[in-house]
Amino acid sequence: MPLIAHDTQVVELFKTDNTMTRPTHITVLQPGGTVEDNHGRTIKASVEGFDVYKPGEELILFLRSSPAAGGFMVAYGPAGSFVLDRNLVHIPVQVKTYPEFRGQDSVPIGELITSLRQLASASR
Repeated sequence: MPLIAHDTQVVELFKTDNTMTRPTHITVLQPGGTVEDNHGRTIKASVEGFDVYKPGEELILFLRSSPAAGGFMVAYGPAGSFVLDRNLVHIPVQVKTYPEFRGQDSVPIGELITSLRQLASASR
């Protein structure tokens, strides 16, 4: 599976393990892209439900360090990637049924960020 490397600006870091200090930029690796097979044909590879990030897109990502790959992978696949749009955060379909999201398609950004800050400080 090919990987797409995204140079990502970090706006806020909610929680970290010892592999990450307070960076301003990181490389986020996302499964997907194109490869050539043994016959020279181009094959598009992607993970279902995991759209390739677009330049300028704002996201909340749950990451895990992947030193061998040279960056950070999104933990939990598509469930670890929340897209921000205006004042809303779109909830990945894989986690909509979690009690925190009550089956909603989106929640206000402030509501989710407040929850993440509280969870991060409680786990320290």
